[in-house]
Amino acid sequence: MSKRLKDFLGTPDFATNLLKELLRTLTPEQRVLPKKYSKDDKDADLRIDAGEKIGDNQNVVLQVNSGAKSEVLQKKQPHKYHSKLATGSFNTKAEDKEAEIQKLIDQLKDEAEDKLG
Repeated sequence: MSKRLKDFLGTPDFATNLLKELLRTLTPEQRVLPKKYSKDDKDADLRIDAGEKIGDNQNVVLQVNSGAKSEVLQKKQPHKYHSKLATGSFNTKAEDKEAEIQKLIDQLKDEAEDKLG
């Protein structure tokens, strides 16, 4: 797994923070993590934005930040715009929300790893 991808998706509080954010009302293309203007944003090569919510399923997009510092990630966005690495869906009504959020994170990791090679 890419070090930047692991650093982003594998931090200790990532699942907790993502779950908290996905249970809020989100609009498509709204920043989910890291929070815009947070101290972590300037160093984040990756971000998660909200996609369309369909029924109880909140879609998300893992993408490369336009100002990514990682050379590997820069190559994935030749037009200097946020490039999609992965998409996933979270069932907001799932009984076991922790298992559902882990399923989403695994889905994002797998798809992003395939694109990064």
